[in-house]
Amino acid sequence: MSVSVDRQLGYGIIVPLVTPLNTDGSIDTGALRRLVDYVIQGGVDAVFVMGSSGEFPRFSREEWARTVGAVVQHAAGRVPVYAGVGEARWQEVTLRLEMGFDLGIDAAVLAPTYYFPLNQEEICRFYETVGAKSPGPLFLYSIPPYTQVSIEPSTVKRIANAVPLAGIKDSGSDIDVFRSYLEVAAELEGFKVVIGNEGMLEEALKLGASGAVPSLANVFPQLLADVFAASQSGDWDRVSSLCIKIDRINYLNGIIESSMNVVAWKKYALNLLGICGPTMTFPSVCYDEKTEEIIKKHLVENGLSLPL
Repeated sequence: MSVSVDRQLGYGIIVPLVTPLNTDGSIDTGALRRLVDYVIQGGVDAVFVMGSSGEFPRFSREEWARTVGAVVQHAAGRVPVYAGVGEARWQEVTLRLEMGFDLGIDAAVLAPTYYFPLNQEEICRFYETVGAKSPGPLFLYSIPPYTQVSIEPSTVKRIANAVPLAGIKDSGSDIDVFRSYLEVAAELEGFKVVIGNEGMLEEALKLGASGAVPSLANVFPQLLADVFAASQSGDWDRVSSLCIKIDRINYLNGIIESSMNVVAWKKYALNLLGICGPTMTFPSVCYDEKTEEIIKKHLVENGLSLPL
């Protein structure tokens, strides 16, 4: 029997926010508020602060708390707020869980501890220990490229039967694993499965994903909201058409060779929109003028409306 979670968490499009920075690398809370307004007005169902798109490992605990608190305060109940609480030390994870819910988040998102890859038994022990200490709903987060391990479906089931879980975000690249997560979810009351890999979005929605966590929604929130709405109404031709557009825009993910480029071009796009500056956490990504022109041209060709 599963341990259920009774909480409305705004499944659908959960946008993993970038973290706007001033030129000195400090958190730009004014820009963060503009970004929250922009994505909410674009129709997203929830916001997710301090995830991978938010460059979370490069911020101190104090910066993390300041950013999470600012998002909660400005969202002001308009949409649920998720916060990433991942860290290398489990004691820091439990601290951030407590801090996050004290700040008013609606759910926490937690990947396995990183740097030293965990085996499945260690993953279970980790989540069972910290999950028992969580003051609120907890999402598992499977992101193999950064933790070097996938959370196996049988492991998900074991954890969910030990501690309350709201669901799992899958940012892997194996659709068969995603399908297996959905099979596990069918046996667990209130457990949701959301997709993080935009390249698998159409297939995941057809399989019955409860939502998506697409980084692209920072720049194109309405596009992602439209995809999910079309899936809910069963208009799969429209889903396919919109996902083709998403794939076309995401050509920019490979515009330069950098693991942080996927975030950097979005900050540059948001800078073009007047929402936040393009500054990344040091030492990641600094575009030359030629690359900036390529990015701008591609965005405009694919429907980004720039201010006059």
